[in-house]
Amino acid sequence: MSPTHAATLSAQDDDHEARFVSCSRIVPNLYLGNVVASYHIPTLQKHGISAVVSVIEDHNPRWELQEYRELIPTENQLIIPAGDTETQDLLVHLQQICDFIDAQHDAGRQVLVHCIAGVSRSPTVVVAYLMRKWGKGLDKTLKYVKGKRSEVRPSQSFMEQLRVWEEVQYEIWEDADAEEAKRPYQGYLKQREERLKKRPS
Repeated sequence: MSPTHAATLSAQDDDHEARFVSCSRIVPNLYLGNVVASYHIPTLQKHGISAVVSVIEDHNPRWELQEYRELIPTENQLIIPAGDTETQDLLVHLQQICDFIDAQHDAGRQVLVHCIAGVSRSPTVVVAYLMRKWGKGLDKTLKYVKGKRSEVRPSQSFMEQLRVWEEVQYEIWEDADAEEAKRPYQGYLKQREERLKKRPS
């Protein structure tokens, strides 16, 4: 295959994928989107995105392409293996995610947070991040994010976790070694354990 033909096919792929891209700017340096936005290079370039938080179960092979890694180096992508289930604990990851986003912003980078559809998992993360950054409660922050991306609908379980996040004031641990959970997080973990017991074996 000639380089010209390969370039034509690549452009055709980009055009096809562009129809499925969903990417919303939430604040000037933070975007929320779906999995297609995470690997669609023209979209990343258009918005100047050079760091990504992937809240998703499966590692997408497109992330390992040389063209992608030139734009999003491995150290600029945080992958959180998480499903959209009622037993998925996102709280345990939120401090790491928030710290990562802050570090990327401090380095002057635009950040995309995504899951599969950009409806439940990744919006939960973005709301949690903005709650901590702004020191605002869940209801006001969620309303703001929905105003920027109307399809945002965190699941019931993730809404419960965001309530806990608010109650613990954006820190789930009592100690620096993360060995003793704060009472609201302990309550969530007990509830999660009960849900796990009810799952079919």
